[in-house]
Amino acid sequence: MNRESVTVYPDGLLDIPAAAEWLNVPEGWLRKKVSAGDVQCTRLGKHVRFDADDLAAIVADGKQPVWHYEQPARSRLRAPA
Repeated sequence: MNRESVTVYPDGLLDIPAAAEWLNVPEGWLRKKVSAGDVQCTRLGKHVRFDADDLAAIVADGKQPVWHYEQPARSRLRAPA
């Protein structure tokens, strides 16, 4: 059974509190990322806004590859006593 998730992005522009709520992250985290220039956003004078493309970019930048830990093979050699 293959389940595909569908992400519904908001229409229009979101301010920082609304974008943080949509992304399910703390507002302070998003403000720090905006101040550092780490996330895509739209600036209208002193106001920061996010559109669907900005939110999609933030989500895509957060994607992590699947990582599997492989335990190293045990050595059969023993140190001399």
